[in-house]
Amino acid sequence: RAVDSGLPGPAYRYFAIAGENVGGLLALDAAARAAGARPCWLPYLHVPDLDACVAAVVRDGGAVQVPPMPVPGVGRRAMLAEPQGAP
Repeated sequence: RAVDSGLPGPAYRYFAIAGENVGGLLALDAAARAAGARPCWLPYLHVPDLDACVAAVVRDGGAVQVPPMPVPGVGRRAMLAEPQGAP
């Protein structure tokens, strides 16, 4: 089931199964497309220390696409790419 997230900003929907969020859907807006964003699947991974994880990805040749930031009611997130550029 797709459920509106209620978050501010672009429309974001959660995919829920039995009341548990298991995924999400976000349309690419004009600004994202102009910046070169393309449709893709992005896995969400929970890590105990986001800042340490981001530092390790960068140290190993990856890149930060969106730096760590708060997500109201959820926690913090970052968007990263692996060394060949895949998000």
